[in-house]
Amino acid sequence: MKEVQSMKGRHNQNRMSVEYKMQFTVEQEKRDYETCGFEVPNLTTTKSFEYFKNWDKDVRFLSAIDLVVCKSPKCK
Repeated sequence: MKEVQSMKGRHNQNRMSVEYKMQFTVEQEKRDYETCGFEVPNLTTTKSFEYFKNWDKDVRFLSAIDLVVCKSPKCK
């Protein structure tokens, strides 16, 4: 019986930990957006889109992907 109860507690702790991490990430991304912004791949041009689509996730070629900064219009 104690084992079952301890397992339930662990599950709740893991779930809370995951929820906390998700909430923390969302808040951090909101702060980034409202202050300095964050970079995302520029998928508005055919060349950039095709390169990104075929990219093999090798970090060495990350600099070849065109990026744009997304930030709040309130930022200057």
